[in-house]
Order: sequence, then C-alpha cells, then structure tokens
Amino acid sequence: MLRVRQYLQENMSQLTGYVNRAFAEADFLRTLGDAIAHNSPLQETPSWYNDLLINGGLEVTNGKSIGSIVEKVVAAVIEVYIIPEVDGIEPFRVRLNPAAGVDLPDIELGIKSPSENWDTSEPFFSPFERLTGNLHDCLVFLTNFQRVKDNRPYTLCMIESVYLTGSQLSDHVLTRHARRARTVIGINNDIYLEFCRFLCLMNKNRAQDQSILNFFIQHFQSAEDSDVENSAPSLHECELQLGLWIENNGGAFTQLMPSEIEMERLNNGPLNGVIGISFALQWRYTFRTTFN
Repeated sequence: MLRVRQYLQENMSQLTGYVNRAFAEADFLRTLGDAIAHNSPLQETPSWYNDLLINGGLEVTNGKSIGSIVEKVVAAVIEVYIIPEVDGIEPFRVRLNPAAGVDLPDIELGIKSPSENWDTSEPFFSPFERLTGNLHDCLVFLTNFQRVKDNRPYTLCMIESVYLTGSQLSDHVLTRHARRARTVIGINNDIYLEFCRFLCLMNKNRAQDQSILNFFIQHFQSAEDSDVENSAPSLHECELQLGLWIENNGGAFTQLMPSEIEMERLNNGPLNGVIGISFALQWRYTFRTTFN
C-alpha cells in the first residue's frame, strides 16, 4: 500500500478537510456511515455518529474515546474518498485494528490525535524507539478537544495535521545527540552503541543522567570545533563516567540490545525525531514541538 501512503503524505490538507467536514456536515457524514459501521461493534453506526446527525455535535468528554472516534472517521474518509483517487488501487474496505500493532494494518499506517495538551499514550515495545522511531508511518491530527469539550454538543475540528514517517516518531532531542555521536565517535566504536543505550534509558529530569549527557556534549563540541578549550573531557573520560552510570543502572542496561532493524537505523538511519518521548506506564508521545 505504498501508493496510498504516498498519496496521503502529499495530500494531508485534502484528508484533513474531509475529516473536518465529517464532524461539521451531517450530509457528508452520512456518506461515511457504512464505512464507519464496519469498523464498529455489531457492524452498526455508534452512538456518537447519531449524536452528530441529530444534535449537530459530540457529547463525548473522554480523551481516549475521542481518539477512537477520530480513527474511525479517518479510516472511513480514506476508504470512501481517498482510495478512489489513488491510481492503480482497487477499492477495498479499510480495516481499523489497533490490536494488530498499527491502526490501519492494510495500509501499514498509524493515526494519532493529540489535543492541545499535546500528549498521547502509546504501547511500549522497545526503549530503542526513542532513537529509531516506529516501524510504521503515522497521520497526526491536532484537535480542538481541549477548547470545546465543556461546551456540549461541540464540533470537533482538526486544527493542524502532519504526516510523520516512522523514523520521525522518535525523540527530537535524543536523536540529535545520537547523530552527533555517530559522526564524532563512529559506528565502529563500541562506545557509540553504549551511548545510544544510555540515551534510550536516560531520564531527562534526573541530574546524574544529565551530567553524563553533558560530558559527551562537551566532548562532541571539542571534536567539532578546534577553538573549544582543551579542558573538554576526552572520549576515554566520557567512557569512564558512563561506566559508573552503568554500575548504578546495570540491571536494565546490560540486557538492552537493539534488534537487527534497530541497529540498522542507529547506524544508517536518519535519526530525525520530531516529537518528545518519555517513560510512563506506556510511552508518552509529546507533539508540542511537532506543531510549534
């Protein structure tokens, strides 16, 4: 389904316009009814669909439920309006199945819909996702839910949208440090992988972790700029400091190894994250930097 993904990447404004019409225009929403129903329990249109038709707006106040609604509408729009526009693709039912590991498994595409609190919770698979990103590309819609949820029924609106490649679904700060390490240290030096493992596990708010990171940053600056004072730590000194950190955090660190795909991305991938990723009970994706 590469053609479908390419079309969506090039026509996000068209997709977003259709999605917004679905939430604002009853007649347009009716054209999506069958496609919404086949991705809903009992193959029937859900209650929020009827709320939109009868009341002209949504009554839902739960953020996770809003995410599910956006997914169903986006899948229906792709099925009814986007697929017919893609050359060489026969019409087909667009299945919505997050349990498969990606929201739209037939297209191999995810859907995220943060509001202006910017965060979403995502399944945790590997700490290396902070650097290597996701296996699948993603449609990201910034909604107005936080603005309108207390004035029901309300019209949900996609304020902005962006198509992110899988590699972009990684941490924008940590990938920047990994790129510098790859250039300065080199992929053939074992310290590069050790540093990447550290980045995957570090807590940005913990002083000890930030201190280790600062050691490496000073070394990178010295290696990149001959005018930087020679007081910057050497790579050997950075390695010693990282070794002390490993002694204190060795349980998780010593067992953490990248998969073949993750190693390939660390060595040759773009390392081009545009979101924030932090640890919670699941991953916490933060899209503030994406839309600002």
